[in-house]
Amino acid sequence: MPERYDRRTFLGRALRTTAGGVLLPSAAAAFLDACGSGSTSNLPSTPRRGGSVTFATEAEINSFDARQGAWDSTGLQYARTVFDPLFTQAADGTVQPYLAQSISHSADYMQWTIKLRSGITFHDGSPLDATVVKANLDGVAQSPLTGPALFNLDKVTVVDPMTVMVTTKSPWVPFPIYLTGQLGHIAGLKQLADTSGKASPIGTGPFVFKEWLPGDHFTATRNPSYWRQGLPYLDSITYKPIPDPQS
Repeated sequence: MPERYDRRTFLGRALRTTAGGVLLPSAAAAFLDACGSGSTSNLPSTPRRGGSVTFATEAEINSFDARQGAWDSTGLQYARTVFDPLFTQAADGTVQPYLAQSISHSADYMQWTIKLRSGITFHDGSPLDATVVKANLDGVAQSPLTGPALFNLDKVTVVDPMTVMVTTKSPWVPFPIYLTGQLGHIAGLKQLADTSGKASPIGTGPFVFKEWLPGDHFTATRNPSYWRQGLPYLDSITYKPIPDPQS
């Protein structure tokens, strides 16, 4: 999978250099720019495991339920701490598998077959499988908030335990890119069963939910069973919303 320094890389790798400190948005942006430009003179040559970081954000997520949350860039940052998407967009703009192992389409681009990676579990120990993916896709498709984005989706069918087929109403060439953002982040069935929008997140991501005090902080701890072997490096991460730019 092509690697790029997006927020996920930042969470798993770059933040290790600021363990114990507070990284403000402007500093974070400068650091990411340095990573993207290939400037590594101030970066450690080998990753170091451990440590924690407190990260200042200009806002915060309003719900960890993709069916009800309005996930702007900050919301996605919170979400990607605990969830993984089915697909991700590489630096060259191509869509690459993430939780999914592959995706293929029919000749008319109206049937999309998604095969999942095996052996991935949610933070509550439940397995990632086709039934969970169907429940997630059905949920965002039926939501008044997110449903309009999937206007062309007809139905989601479980083909086998690790395969789902998405059928569209008309040819939909760019369909996979929709699953790189909010619509493609996968939550566990236990979380989906709570439709209040206030349920604690249960994902497959690099960090596990610990606590969230809206308006004050959100904290997550390292997922010891993360499917991307060796990641993340941090023991914990905390976001503190500071909506006043003068602060």
